[in-house]
Amino acid sequence: VTYPEAVAVQVEQSDDPEGTLKDLMTDHIRGVAAHFAGRVGVWDVVNEHLTSRIDDNIFYATLGDDYVRFAFETASSSLPDGSRLVWNEALANFSLEDPAIKWWLDTLRTYREESVPIDGVGIQGHNINRKHNIADLSLFLKNVVDMGYDVELTEFDAPIKLFSDEDDPFEAQGDFFRDYANAFLGTGGCKGLTFWGLDDNHTWYDAFFAETRPNLPLLIDEMGYVKPAWLGVRDALEASAIPRTSGQPSSLPSSPPIQPSRQPSLQSPSQPSFQHPSLQP
Repeated sequence: VTYPEAVAVQVEQSDDPEGTLKDLMTDHIRGVAAHFAGRVGVWDVVNEHLTSRIDDNIFYATLGDDYVRFAFETASSSLPDGSRLVWNEALANFSLEDPAIKWWLDTLRTYREESVPIDGVGIQGHNINRKHNIADLSLFLKNVVDMGYDVELTEFDAPIKLFSDEDDPFEAQGDFFRDYANAFLGTGGCKGLTFWGLDDNHTWYDAFFAETRPNLPLLIDEMGYVKPAWLGVRDALEASAIPRTSGQPSSLPSSPPIQPSRQPSLQSPSQPSFQHPSLQP
């Protein structure tokens, strides 16, 4: 969790650190809400709180877990009725036996019972060093939706290195994208699927994990053609009960064939058999 250094300085020098931090939070939340009034309907009010419990940042160090409640209550009172307020987290696993997961589910349950104004839970979905367990994810999401929250995938990606032991890493990546999407869509409470980038030419992995380039963690390859990852998500959407938007095509073109011998370190096929409509001149 990041914040301006000036915030920490003001709080640390204050005779009333808790009151000062709450005042700063209130001014910021009201200012942002007023600036974007009428233009934003969904708000990521608290992001990566579970990380803040580890790094002991100024919010957690001063207010403890209560800053989450305060942030949502302040946001709710500052925004128009109908605004959707979300708690977004980055998690390494979703096992119900994990202490962080247990704490989060217990807190969400308590907040629901106490009518804290939280509408949904966002899951970033970065699969950085290992693949998330889909069965654990599905069970976790079911617990959240059963409490009355909606869920949303907010920052999904999965680099090809995680599938390097498979006969066809790209097909395996596509299957994983499909299964991950199905975990959310199958809850009956999914509000959206957001990917942390669109094509493999533009990904944060290549900046932060340059030693494993090309990371190829997204839906579209470096040449602008859909991958099995795209097709896997398409299949999940088509199998779900989510209605299509007016004007949306009823089907998407197939990916060029990917040879089983293709290794993650190689470039995309040099002679794809089609160009995706959105990329045609």
